[in-house]
Amino acid sequence: MSNQLCDYGCGQIAIYQFKNGKRCCSKNTNACPAIQQKIGQSNKGKVRSLEVRLEQSNKMKGTTGYWKNKNRSKETKTKISKSLKGKMIGNTNGFKKGNKPWHTGTKGLLKANKTSFKKGRYRSKEEIEKAKNNHNGELHWNWKGGISCEPYCEQWSDKEYKESIKERDGYKCLNPECDKNNHILCIHHIDYNKKNCHPLNLITVCISCNAKANYNRKWHKSWYQAIIERRYK
Repeated sequence: MSNQLCDYGCGQIAIYQFKNGKRCCSKNTNACPAIQQKIGQSNKGKVRSLEVRLEQSNKMKGTTGYWKNKNRSKETKTKISKSLKGKMIGNTNGFKKGNKPWHTGTKGLLKANKTSFKKGRYRSKEEIEKAKNNHNGELHWNWKGGISCEPYCEQWSDKEYKESIKERDGYKCLNPECDKNNHILCIHHIDYNKKNCHPLNLITVCISCNAKANYNRKWHKSWYQAIIERRYK
């Protein structure tokens, strides 16, 4: 059976044979890509009515629920109770009585503020400001000596000059690896020298690729230099 393909038309090798003699790439036919595609096409554009949705909802309520009329042993009850202790139940707007919030060590119930939580504990304003200051300036991991504050060359203030670079590059991002998620274009300095506005040191990229060029600068420099040399030299 190892050399035989799936009878449902997905093109994969069959690993299981059903009682009806058909071979499939999975023990469950719903896991076959061909069957999934057929189900998706058959359900495409279909909208369930309110009656059908209410009927399905009522089937899962009351006595028809999975755990209804089923007796759990004391062992399973204690296991469930231990696993839920100290955890927040329900939505983030409130806590169930008798259970502590999941962020232990806090005084009272804190408001839903993302800046107030880190690794399950409350941070004061002083700690937050201290953490910010520890990542500013020379302490930041991507610190380049303050080159972002250096002035640009005189040509950079000329909008027509920058527009001519975009026109030269065909008004598109010249990065072949661009994911095409952003269509806003900008001019990038290949050698990261703001005062070097020579046309061969400028390249048109999208703002997404321009942001990525701030990481691993040596690689991006050689990458964009090679693109300009192939295109214009």
